[in-house]
Amino acid sequence: MADPRTPTPATGNPPTLHALTTSPVAGLPVFSTATAILELWDKACTRLSPAELEWFADGAARQVCNESRALAAVLERAGSLASNGDSGADLFLEDGCSELFFSLHNQLTTINGLAEIAVEAGQRMRQLKGGAV
Repeated sequence: MADPRTPTPATGNPPTLHALTTSPVAGLPVFSTATAILELWDKACTRLSPAELEWFADGAARQVCNESRALAAVLERAGSLASNGDSGADLFLEDGCSELFFSLHNQLTTINGLAEIAVEAGQRMRQLKGGAV
């Protein structure tokens, strides 16, 4: 099946996560940490100086590394508990299981949002310096 997303006019790239769902509020996406930071980024990115773009590119990339590493460690520990039959794994599998998965989803979409910002900030820096994107 073909990707139902269409390229955005400005970049030719498929729309990002924050553009795929909308809320009933003036065409804004459904609110989450990821959509909030991406909406703010979209509004501010064209006004940032090269130094500010560098701060976003570097900071967001480092945060993606830190957050994904921490999330991987938590999931590895949970997997170890579950595979060893440890009763501690029950914490992940009882009634709060759906809450755990929603939390993981929110963490991953936020990490993805930061990755998008890091990439876009780097591209904008190169454009301002007259380099290829």
